Amino acid sequence: MKKRIAGIMAVFAVVGILGGCQKAAVQDNIKSNLVIRLAHQPGHTQPLIAREKGFFEEEFLKDGITVELKQFASGPPIIEAFAAGEVDFGLVGDQPAVQGKANNLPLKIIGSYGSTEKGNALVASSDSGIKTLSDIKGKKIGYTAGSVGHQLLLKFLEAEGLTVNDAELLNLSPGDIYTSLESGSIDAGVTWEPYITKSVSSGVADVIQDGTGYKYNVNVIIADAAFLEKNPEISARLLKVLNRAAKWANEHEEESLDILAKASGLDSSAFAATFEKFDRSLFLDQKKIDSIKETADYLRKQGTIRSDVDIDSVIDLSFLKAAGITE
Repeated sequence: MKKRIAGIMAVFAVVGILGGCQKAAVQDNIKSNLVIRLAHQPGHTQPLIAREKGFFEEEFLKDGITVELKQFASGPPIIEAFAAGEVDFGLVGDQPAVQGKANNLPLKIIGSYGSTEKGNALVASSDSGIKTLSDIKGKKIGYTAGSVGHQLLLKFLEAEGLTVNDAELLNLSPGDIYTSLESGSIDAGVTWEPYITKSVSSGVADVIQDGTGYKYNVNVIIADAAFLEKNPEISARLLKVLNRAAKWANEHEEESLDILAKASGLDSSAFAATFEKFDRSLFLDQKKIDSIKETADYLRKQGTIRSDVDIDSVIDLSFLKAAGITE
């Protein structure tokens, strides 16, 4: 009888082992088929460098994981892609991130990719008659709704005692702001790099005022909360790769400029200013966090969002910590 029981227990043990192996095999299969969908905008340094230099493959190929880059014209369409379940991570300005959260999207801010005061600006054509901010009254001004440029435009108007009714505001993509300035369809536009430098270097427009003293802009890395919960280790590894790309770019500026130019179809000189104007560190220090909170408060005050957003609950620093990114 004892032998029979022992035999039965042995069978169950084998079945248990096989079942565990099958379960592990299924988990490994799911992992090996994983595609990380990363949304970015033209000229975004970290993802483009990581792709060109093979950093994604070095980190993930051994696990059969693929990183798929998806390019969008600006931040708001990336938020729409999150809402549609089409992306897992995205590089956007803090305003689109806050607006997405205010609209109940399950997003988390897990890092930054570019912080600046000078990287966003009002540019105006030379024959527009705009020499100072006060001159924008009654003019046609291009901006990208829901972007960091949108917030900066509102701050410019407010500083001059103007409202949105004191100028003709046109919602345009960054690329369309440039072509509209070139064609004379608008007098000025609030945009960001590399379009600022492109506008100036081509003689299309001049910089009237950048964000210095108006807004310290923090561009953030956002992620789908469900993806983070399901894949915490992989999420931290992705940040590790992006951080590696940022450091590589800082150490290899000329080659980085060529890579960005090739990827975007713009001249490399258009990206030179980006390197000078942006802090590409992924770490979210208190200054950056306070700036994001300022954005949330400002958007609520302006009525752009209709509910408060608790930024402390949106930001999750655990993935930076897991990736060893401390500054």
